[in-house]
Amino acid sequence: MTKLWLFLFWISVAAAMTLAVPGAAHADDMLKGFEGVRSMTRTHADSQCIGTPRTPLCAVETLLGCWAKKVPAFCDMVWDFNQVSEDEEQSYYYKFRSAKVLELSDYGPMGRMDISVPGDVLLILDEYSCVDGYCRFPYFDGTEWILRKDGDNWRVLYYSSEGAEDDD
Repeated sequence: MTKLWLFLFWISVAAAMTLAVPGAAHADDMLKGFEGVRSMTRTHADSQCIGTPRTPLCAVETLLGCWAKKVPAFCDMVWDFNQVSEDEEQSYYYKFRSAKVLELSDYGPMGRMDISVPGDVLLILDEYSCVDGYCRFPYFDGTEWILRKDGDNWRVLYYSSEGAEDDD
């Protein structure tokens, strides 16, 4: 399955790059051929759990829903910062890659225990985001999300869209 995903990924990247104007890739052109990808815009969401962060993935989708749908209450549910930009249309395209409950052994001598502690969850999504119809470099990268259980719900502690390393 991983080999098929990688094959489809690189074929899609190559096709997308031939369609892209440098620095200004349009979402409709870039996403052709990516199957199994979920999307979220102001008017559409594949997720059924936005606003109900009972799982780590639902917490991430709630935060993406805050940004894409411009609903500050969604941010307040799962994130300590309300970053809703009313003047930008944001859309997100993502696919689940992996999840891991963090253990003490996951932290090296310079580990990030200032952000997370053992028991928190690391989600990696292959994600692609667009602002005002134009998307960043035409590929999905591994966005890391660190989440913590808070009562019955999950909260986002941290995310990085620098691109996560694949554990395979």
